[in-house]
Amino acid sequence: MAISVRDMAMTMTRILFLLLAVTVTERAQALTCMEPDVLSEFAQLHASSESYVVLRGRLSFDSQQLADLVATQGPKEDESLVEGDVPTSAPAPVLARFEGRRLGPYGFAQQVTANITLEVNCSMGCAPVEPGANQLIFALSTEVGYEVTISDCDANIYPSPDRATVRAMTICLRSGDCPPPLPGSAF
Repeated sequence: MAISVRDMAMTMTRILFLLLAVTVTERAQALTCMEPDVLSEFAQLHASSESYVVLRGRLSFDSQQLADLVATQGPKEDESLVEGDVPTSAPAPVLARFEGRRLGPYGFAQQVTANITLEVNCSMGCAPVEPGANQLIFALSTEVGYEVTISDCDANIYPSPDRATVRAMTICLRSGDCPPPLPGSAF
């Protein structure tokens, strides 16, 4: 049985097409964000050498400034960014005002009003952040105040959690019995 050059070329074309399709699919899957897991991120941050606080309340900020920053950080028509790429210049942060409560060993008992710096670091499009919504916020405590980094998949800001999640975080702070982070968690 003889195989013609044309048949061989068609077979090679099909193989190349399949390889290209697999590569594109894998790359697209790599760019999708994992489902956010509040307890897993809490466990990661609790174990971190940096000092984080857990806040629940409302942020006030200029949503147009945030939208403008996100629009300027996305890939331009002539460039292709992959997850993990960062813009070459750091944009000015968005300043926000927080009003709500801080998590401690007895729940969200401590009233807090504070300024928070929102650092925007997005290459493919930021995780959503809404001013005025009741939210759970993981903020880095620095010498000058609180800071929250908003990135492609992780804003460190979540919808207000349910009671079971709050209870698990409170128990962790009180007794050290913390939930283990999920394998492959975003942090």
